[in-house]
Amino acid sequence: MRYFALILAECLLIADPFYYGNIELGELRLFAIMHKKANINGRWVELDTNFVHANVNFKLLSIQDSCVIVENLESKTKQNLCKSKPKFIKEY
Repeated sequence: MRYFALILAECLLIADPFYYGNIELGELRLFAIMHKKANINGRWVELDTNFVHANVNFKLLSIQDSCVIVENLESKTKQNLCKSKPKFIKEY
């Protein structure tokens, strides 16, 4: 029982609270923003850093309140990604 508790504690301490699984295909989705990093499709990306999604190179250009701007490095198009509000929170 003690061994199980140690394994559980270790898993909880090293776990990423924003982990949503590896989302390799499909559209880019923004899950979280923390200081100068953004969680895009389950991976943390630093500001001004390149990343690959679906075999396409992107760069995280800027972080705003609840949105980020990424650039497709091949086509030079920019895309605005915003966090969606949780469905269980009501707006008044």
